[in-house]
Amino acid sequence: MHSNTLLFIVEPTSQGWTVSFCHEPNGQYDRRVDAMRSAISDARRVNHLGHHVTVAVRRPPDRSAPPARTIRLGA
Repeated sequence: MHSNTLLFIVEPTSQGWTVSFCHEPNGQYDRRVDAMRSAISDARRVNHLGHHVTVAVRRPPDRSAPPARTIRLGA
């Protein structure tokens, strides 16, 4: 079975947070943790289909922000 590595990106927007997949924003979240939960949930679902998945969590522009994170799920 052919497997691709798919990338979900949790990133800040002017209104909060979004999850981008294939360069398209999907959903709007008030809190970073809510966007992360959504991205990880989708990543787990896609991983069960046989794909390697990475969830990258970006930092907001201010210096007091939580650190960036990368979560990898292997098939």
